[in-house]
Parts: sequence; structure tokens; C-alpha cells
Amino acid sequence: MRRRSCFILLAVIVLLLVAGINGVKADQHLSDYQLRKDIESTLSAFVFDAQWAKTVPDTVIAIYHAAPGFGVAILKYDSSTGFSVLEKNDQMIPSKGSSATARLDDHTPEYSIEIGWEDPKENDYLTLQADDQENWKIINLEYTISDGQDDKMVFCRLSEDGKTAIISPLVDPRIEWPVDQEFSFSEFNLVAAQELCENALSILKDPERSKATDQGYRVVHVAMDQYNPEIPNRFDSRMDEEEKLLYLTREDQNGTIQTTWIFHWEEKAEAWLLVRAEQIEYTSTEYDEDSVVTEWITEITADAVHSTKWLRDIDTQQVLCTYWDVTCPNVLDQNSLLLKRFNFDTPPVNAVGYNWSRNYGAYADPTLLPKLYARFFSENQYVDGYLQEDRTLSFIVRKESGDLVLFCGADEGEAGWEWVESSPLPEGTRFGDSNITDAVNMNAWQGGAAVGVRRYGKGRWGLSYVNSYDFFVGPDWIGLYGSEMNSQFFGTHAWGDITVIDWTSLPPEEFGAQETKETLSAMVDRTGWAVTAQTDPDATTKLLVEAGREDSLLGNFYNGTPLFVLEQGSAWTKVRIGTDENTGAMTGWMRTEDLAFGDNMLQVNRDAIQIHSEKVLIHPVVPFIGSESGIMTATQFSECLVIGEAESDQKYAIVYSLKDGNVGFVPITSLGNGNG
Repeated sequence: MRRRSCFILLAVIVLLLVAGINGVKADQHLSDYQLRKDIESTLSAFVFDAQWAKTVPDTVIAIYHAAPGFGVAILKYDSSTGFSVLEKNDQMIPSKGSSATARLDDHTPEYSIEIGWEDPKENDYLTLQADDQENWKIINLEYTISDGQDDKMVFCRLSEDGKTAIISPLVDPRIEWPVDQEFSFSEFNLVAAQELCENALSILKDPERSKATDQGYRVVHVAMDQYNPEIPNRFDSRMDEEEKLLYLTREDQNGTIQTTWIFHWEEKAEAWLLVRAEQIEYTSTEYDEDSVVTEWITEITADAVHSTKWLRDIDTQQVLCTYWDVTCPNVLDQNSLLLKRFNFDTPPVNAVGYNWSRNYGAYADPTLLPKLYARFFSENQYVDGYLQEDRTLSFIVRKESGDLVLFCGADEGEAGWEWVESSPLPEGTRFGDSNITDAVNMNAWQGGAAVGVRRYGKGRWGLSYVNSYDFFVGPDWIGLYGSEMNSQFFGTHAWGDITVIDWTSLPPEEFGAQETKETLSAMVDRTGWAVTAQTDPDATTKLLVEAGREDSLLGNFYNGTPLFVLEQGSAWTKVRIGTDENTGAMTGWMRTEDLAFGDNMLQVNRDAIQIHSEKVLIHPVVPFIGSESGIMTATQFSECLVIGEAESDQKYAIVYSLKDGNVGFVPITSLGNGNG
């Protein structure tokens, strides 16, 4: 009996708590009909709908008849005196058309007023919200209009600081204007707000009017998905009055990517100018407990465009690794940085740096590349240019001798930009092959080749692919990249150094369709190369600091690990794992009997594991052996081999970068199932 009494008492307490939190406490049992009748008596008007407010206790929102349209009232309830009017607006929803309907719809954070007309066909939503002092305002207007042929949906909302109203049609532009009385509850007028939206949109459609400075509008174009009406709610703007900064923020892909453009008010120019772009991409994996963000920042000064990209731990805020840190000359026209000319789809600079064009999201504004070339070179003739994804620059140049060559450059930090000049190119060479915009196209449409050129490392440039990915190239391998491991052939080849390449020797278009592994294999000189080759498939090959000293173990390597032979002996062979002896390589001794040399390498099945997706590995590896770059990043993991296990107190896998031939360690815990 006591237990039952306690349960009843607990239930009563819960009900009282709920009643105390939401709406009218003791009288919330009123029926909808009785509630409307009580409100009608207070307003002396016919009530279409009335609902208790969700976030303000003892408060009712009501829609009532106010000829020739609808009014909205906020009423307070007192148990002794009944209802009293806090605020009302007889002109909030004027009459428009015929067959009008009005009701309250259950939206957050409060109730939205839904209005509909049949002639013309139109639907509107007005969202009301109260602040901490219970002052009410309109925070959002959404309306659709249909004339039978064309549907138009427009959103108008109040910024978080309450100082700016934002208009967003689904297909481009966004217009902002300072808020006066349009959004206060007592002054709001739906028709007037719609007319204001239409006027702002017409300004954008008129090029002359949109350029005018006396409109009182801040005009911003925004790329939007016309099929997703929720996208405008993912935009925001805020103002820092003290620093004179304006922030425009957009979220994409369910909020996992957030981009902010920052404008500064320039007194001399009397205009807002773009000075900084930031982007944060939130990343987590099912294999790792670590939560990290990838961050991009580009800062614009009068002389430079400085871009950085790094990986940061969310919990500790520690920078785990830096992808790149690049400074380019600023060759932008200041007018392109003006807020009134800003376009989210094609800004002059984004968080990555100089913006890429709309053509397949690929290459930079072609008008900028000649200007960039002129900042680096005063001689020779600019022919074509390309801004690589890794922020390196490539130019096709005609020298005074008449030869066409590639100038490829990278920002090497304190050393500044360093450039590499290629051997002569065939006449007519340009960038682009169909939608592969980074291709160096040597008349591919007439049987010539189209290749990718990229930076292997400091001062080292070579090919990355041939003929639209017929086959792929690395600093010390050629293969059908992305296919089975034994289709990659390690050794020395002719296409790893652009300074000496004979461009006419490249295979013609359509190479690879009829070719075999033997043909690819023939392109590689295996002289001076070897692979680990244990007869027991479960065995590994030891790498020792000193020959014969088992206590100097560096690591254990899987069969098929590529090795550069430094010194071959009958019992022991000195090898290097990695492209460069000075940076990013491991050097030591292996038993000669455990190795296969030259063409015998082809008989060994490779047990190394290729990592295809950077989602598999997000935790960065420890610094490379002697590497200046420091850390292999998540992006490089999409081009990695797991070749062995390191000898250390912690469990580390040894990874080999196919992109640049460097070697490093990655925690075993960072490898997903099926990857070692």
C-alpha cells in the first residue's frame, strides 16, 4: 500500500512540474473550443486559431479576424483576472485574393502562422519568437508563389544579432538589409515584407541597379541547391562592430563542413573587402576514437595570398600535422574583393587559396594565371598555366629559343618558390584533356599523349598518370594504379624526372586497353633493385642497423617490399627503403638469401597491403625517418602501402608512400579491419 501511495505522489509531482514548465498551469485543461471562446471575448473578434505558447508560460498566440485581413495577438493569462492582451497587430496579414485560410502550425522554436490563398495560389509561414524579456518578434518569413508555370520560394529571416534581415530565394541571390521596424511584432506587415523582398530581388536582376551604392543593401550572391529548401537556414551572418568585421558563414553536407568569409570595413574605400576565408571539415572514423577537424585558412594582404591547411585534434586543439603552408603573390583586382560583388559560388579567394573555376571544380581563374606568371618571371612568353590541388603552379612557357617547356614551382617555405624547368615539349602543348583539366596535353586528339605532372618532393617533378589514367606513375614505380598489388612494378624508369623526359616517347592514346603486365613491366629497369622474398609466406624479413647484429633490429618486412640496393654481398645486402637516402627513407642490412633481385622480383607475390581510402586512416603517422616534411597526412594514406612492422615499444606499422617514396610509421590501432 505504501509503495502505491508513493507512486501516485510521484506522478502528481511530475504533472505539476510539467504544468509549471509549459503553458498555463491550472487551466491548461481548457478545450480548444473553450480557449477560442475566451480569447474571442477578450478581443471582441472572431478567432480562427489559438494555442498555448510552448516556451512562455501562461501565454497564448491567437489569429483573429481584423477586416479586411487577419490580426495576431499575444495574450497573458491570470487565474484571477483571466486573459489580457500583451501585444496585437491588426494589420499583420492584410487581405489578398480569395479563399484565404490561416492557422497556427507546430514549428520550433515557437508556433508558425500558416496562411494560404487560392487566387493567386500562395502559401506563407511566419515564425514568431519571444526573447528572455518576453518581447515578441518575427524571425522568419517563408513564402511560395505559383502562377501555374513557375513556382518561386523565398525565405526571409532575421540574423542572430537582430540587426540584419536576410532574403534568400532558392536559385541565387542573398540580400541583406539593416532592420528597422519590419520585424517588430506590432509593426510587421506581411504584404509590405513581401514587397520589400521582391524589390530587393529586382535590384539584383538589374545589373546597373545592383552596382549602385545608394540602395542601402548589402548584396551577396549565394550558390544554393534549388531542390533543398532547408539550405538557406544553414547560412548566417554576424557583425563585429569593434573590429569592423563582417562574417558570412555557410554549412554544407549536414553541417560537417563550415565555411566562413570575413570582410573588413575599409574607411578609405568606404567598402567591405574580403580579407580572410576559413573552412572547417569535421571528420571521425569508426576505427578511431579520435575526433579531428581539417582546417583551411587563407589570408589576403596587399602583397600576398597566404594559405594553410592542417589537421587538428578537437579535444586538445593540438595541430597534428600540416598539409601545406603556401604564400602566393596577390594579383587580385581590389574590386573583386568587394562584398557587393561577392559570389559564394565563385569567390576570388576561398579557404584553400585562389579560387578554382566552375569547370568541374578544377582549375583557377585563367585570368589570374598570367598575372601570377608575371610576378615570378619577366622573360619568356606565357602560354598556359595551371594551379594544382596541392597549391603548386605549372606554366607552359615559350622560351626565347622558341622551345615550349614546363615551369613547375612550389613554395618551399623559407627558401621561397623554387622552380624546375622541363625538357622541350611538343609544339601545341596545352593544359586540359576533356574533363581532366590538369593534363599536359600534347595533341592527344591526334594520337599524342596527355599526362599528369606533379611534385614528388623538393625540387623533384615527374609524371603521375598517362593518357587519362591508362596507367599511373610514381617516383620509383609504374603500374595499373588501384588494381592488384602485383600490377605495380618497382625500379628505375624514364618518366620520373621532367628535366630529362623525351616527351615524344610517351605511348599514344588508348594505351592500356590492350597492354599486359609484361608490357608495363618492360618499362621499368630493375637493375639495382630487389624485393623481400621469404619462401615461407608467413615469415618476414628483418632490417638491421648492422649486418648480423640481431639486437639492432629496425623492423620486420612483408614479402614484396621494394628495396633499392646500396651494396650487395654474398651473405648480407645493404638496402634503402624509400626514394631518397637523405629524407624519408630507412637504411639497413638484410640477409641476401631473403631477397630477390632484378627480374626475379617479378616471381614474388607482394604481401604488402595497399590503403585505398583516406577514411580508413585518419590518425597521422609519426615523423618520417629523417624527413623534413615531418608527418604523413590522411590524404597521403590514399596512396600508401603497409610494408611491415616497426621494432619499437609501441605497435607501429611501417608505411610506404607511393606518391613520394617516403617511409613512416603509423599506429597499428589506426588501421581498420582488413588493413593489417
